[in-house]
Order: sequence, then structure tokens, then C-alpha cells
Amino acid sequence: MTTTKTAIITGASAGIGRATAVALNAAGWQVVLSGRRASALVATQAACVNPNQTRIFPCDVSDPAAVRALFDDTMAHYGHLDLLFNNAGIGAPAVPIDELSLDAWHAVVNTNLNGMFYCLQQAFRVMKQQHHRVGASSTTALFRRIHRAQIRLPIPPPNTPSPASPNRRRSMGALTRLRWVKSTSAMRPPIWPNGWPKAFCKPMAPSSPNR
Repeated sequence: MTTTKTAIITGASAGIGRATAVALNAAGWQVVLSGRRASALVATQAACVNPNQTRIFPCDVSDPAAVRALFDDTMAHYGHLDLLFNNAGIGAPAVPIDELSLDAWHAVVNTNLNGMFYCLQQAFRVMKQQHHRVGASSTTALFRRIHRAQIRLPIPPPNTPSPASPNRRRSMGALTRLRWVKSTSAMRPPIWPNGWPKAFCKPMAPSSPNR
């Protein structure tokens, strides 16, 4: 019997997170919608063609305890996890660097870098515990595949909002590349069946600065 695949999407309340949730849900996936704004997650759920195959779990990814609760709830409800779309992020004020407050900088780093790591760490934890024993190298390859397009983004111009976002993507790219080198080379990177959902290739409307 084929098991329906399950995905967690952080930052699912708007933009590419919402589009990814809608595309995966239309492709038959069970999708856990995560973000800080519950009302926006409800709107994402309403946009899905199979809303009964979605689950809302509000979560601030800068809180490691909340992130663990997100993954534990997913496992308790669906029993397995096949994909993490590590997408949550916030922006910083578009001001010169000497005018950017430390509180604003720390908020961006805690969400865009630390939050991404917390989610990545929990995904590895639950995937390694699953009965089909997903290999660490295979799992890492999947994360690399998802982040590849983001990692290669050009350096943004001065005073661009969310200055930590490109750097956190490059940091995670370096982390997963290093983990891939240390992992066994016997396992081939997984290939997305039938290519990426077409919705991923459509132009996206500007997303909310705080997903």
C-alpha cells in the first residue's frame, strides 16, 4: 500500500511558502502549514484543493522548543515526514547598516539562520527514527536540492530588506555540502518524481515581510 507523503512547510502563510503548500497539496501530499500568523495559515489552507489533507501548526522558528513541538506534532498526527521546506524568514528595515538596531539584526538572524538550523536539526532527528530509515546522506541531498536555487541568488544591493537571508542560505548550503562529503557516497541523491510542481515555476507575487 502506498503511503501518502507528508511535508512540513515553514513560512507557509504567504509568498513561496503558500504557493509550495498549494502545489504539494494538489499533488496529493499531506501538508503541515507552519508560520507565526494563524489567520494567514487559515487563508493558505483555504487556498488548497484538499484542505482536509493539511494541518495548521503556528510556530515561531526562532524558538527551538516550538520547532521541536512542530515536528513532534507532525509525527504524532501523520506518523512520518518526507519533506521539510525550510522557508520561514523575516526582513530587516531598509536602512544603512550603521542605523540598523542590534535588536532588529538579532531578530533576523534568530529567524533566518538559527530558525533554519533548528528545523533542519529536527528534520534529521525524525527522519532517522522512521521505520524506513532514511539515510543521512540521502536526506542531506534532498535539502541541498531544495535550497540550491536560493543559494545561488546574486548578492542584493545595499539597504535591501532581510540582509541575513542570502547569507543564511549560503551558510546552510555550506553546512549541507560538508555533511554530504562526510556521508557515504553509496546513496544517490533523490530525484523529485515527475519534476517539480509547475506552480514552482510561475512568477510569484511579493510576499509578506514577516511570514
